[in-house]
Amino acid sequence: ASGLNFDIGGCIERIREGRVILRIHQLEQEIIKRETRGVPETGEAEMSEILTELRELHGQLRIRSAPR
Repeated sequence: ASGLNFDIGGCIERIREGRVILRIHQLEQEIIKRETRGVPETGEAEMSEILTELRELHGQLRIRSAPR
């Protein structure tokens, strides 16, 4: 292992980014599913929560990918 320069912090950061991207994907799939089925009035509050979470996740990604 002496020849390997292994960046643990960078790996952990990429894993975190991957989790954020996966969650964004899951939320997008949920939105698509709701749009194809039609969102009943009762589901509009949930839809709003999903969109809020999506915005927050996209914000996290932007902050992480900003040049340092």
